[in-house]
Amino acid sequence: MLNSRHAARHIVTVLFFVIAVVVMVPRAYGQANFTLAASAAHPSAVDPGGSSISTVAVGAINNVSSGSVALSCTVAPLETNGATCSILSSVTPPASPTLTITTTSLTPPTLYTITVTGTAGTSTLTVPVNLSVLAVTPAYTLSDTTPNPSSVHAGSAATATVTATPISGYSGSVTFSCSTISPTVTPAPVCSFNPATVTVTNSAAASSTLTISTTGPSATRLHRSTIFHALWLPLPALALIGAGLSTTSRLWKKLLGWLLLGMIVSEIMVTIGCGNSTSSSSSVTSTPKNTYKFTVSAIDQNKAAPSNGTQSISLTVN
Repeated sequence: MLNSRHAARHIVTVLFFVIAVVVMVPRAYGQANFTLAASAAHPSAVDPGGSSISTVAVGAINNVSSGSVALSCTVAPLETNGATCSILSSVTPPASPTLTITTTSLTPPTLYTITVTGTAGTSTLTVPVNLSVLAVTPAYTLSDTTPNPSSVHAGSAATATVTATPISGYSGSVTFSCSTISPTVTPAPVCSFNPATVTVTNSAAASSTLTISTTGPSATRLHRSTIFHALWLPLPALALIGAGLSTTSRLWKKLLGWLLLGMIVSEIMVTIGCGNSTSSSSSVTSTPKNTYKFTVSAIDQNKAAPSNGTQSISLTVN
């Protein structure tokens, strides 16, 4: 009986000793009394300007709470415009805060290591998360706005804004143009850009004003040729005849008669040649009523086109 009691006391002593080792000793010697882990970044690789996340798991050891755990993160290597990170500053285990990794369009391509640090009292744990920022060829995109107004009468014009936007640190001179206009008509609408060439920097887009002009109707001048003009021809002859009748010379009267006959024949010939006609001067027709589609394109000093291709603008002539 005594041996049984002695054995029971010995077991209780051992249990107290184990609890002291598991719980008290790690705290006394600065060993971690919480756990820290992180999932792989998702996505694990991004283009400059992209972002990624990781789930960080903060747990308690043996279900014994260590109180709050302070969290922080750092990024290596340190680069100008490099990747940045953010996470909750403090959690109480068990917890699963989200680590967010952010880049900009100017972030240099490389492999970044984000180190998450957890601290509770004198205990500190760290866990790494990797993210690759990919190398992207600098480029630019093309965009436009709806013409204002969207419909015009022939002879009027509309304007729109065309913009070149840099990607991945692009810089260059971009020239705009209307490559096609459909349907094909005469006279066709006309595109013009002001300015035709813009300078794009790695941190700023550049825009140009597109003006679409149409042709309006013009007045028509009429030219008339009538018999009325020919009727003036015999008047001088009649005046001579009148003067001749006042004389008594037979020879003079005969000459006047032949003269009158010649004038009458001349009048008839002129009348036949001129006739009664109406003619018009050449006139300019207007741009036909229709909805026109303009293909806006661009090219830079290296003959590079926009990464997103051409853009379309529509204008209605009514």
